[in-house]
Amino acid sequence: VDNVSTSARSTNEALSQTRTAVDELARMSADLRSAVNQFRF
Repeated sequence: VDNVSTSARSTNEALSQTRTAVDELARMSADLRSAVNQFRF
């Protein structure tokens, strides 16, 4: 049972870190898109 609990905790931490990374990538993408649009017009 302890191993399952530890594995579940590790999985939840990894998912949280993945969500954070995805959020950061989305922000970077929006910033980059904005920068590129400044050169288009």
